[in-house]
Amino acid sequence: MLTRSLVIRCLLLGLSTVLGAGVAHAQTPAHRPKSGTDPFAKKSPNAKRLPPPRPDSADTRAYEADKVKLAQLDSAMWPKIEEAKQTLKEVQRRWNKSLLKNDQLFVTVRLYNDKGEFEHVLGRVDKWVPNRLFVTIASIMTTSTKFKPGMSMAFEQTIVVDWKIVHADGSEEGNYVKQFLEEYTAAQTGKR
Repeated sequence: MLTRSLVIRCLLLGLSTVLGAGVAHAQTPAHRPKSGTDPFAKKSPNAKRLPPPRPDSADTRAYEADKVKLAQLDSAMWPKIEEAKQTLKEVQRRWNKSLLKNDQLFVTVRLYNDKGEFEHVLGRVDKWVPNRLFVTIASIMTTSTKFKPGMSMAFEQTIVVDWKIVHADGSEEGNYVKQFLEEYTAAQTGKR
């Protein structure tokens, strides 16, 4: 039989082993990140160093100035987009009653690329069910190669930013954003 002191020693030894293992596990994370990503990890001699920040360059300042100008333009354009959206219900009513022969309805939507840049894309309406449009892309995108002319796509009516009806004689209705952009460009260049 085991003596009482031997049992106590075994228990203490087992307890210290368990506690020691617990302390070791607490100090060593289960997942060791690569050196350079964990501030507490040991630095390896071949760890990558981040390059120092570049000073402000002329390209960076020009890019930021362009972003500001685009934001100002977008803000100035928004009332015309709202006007186009308000008249869209009347256009849908006319579409449902059928447009005149050889008249075509186009809508403009904003499509975004992977960088978050948007572009206005024109699409010819093929089908319009409540709150959903099915179009064929009619313009070439310059910020993305994901969408191409002739591709079919469907989207919610809420993302439409402009519309136009092209009549058989070549005249147009709508096209609020294009009209605004022509006026805005003329005012900016002084050709008004």
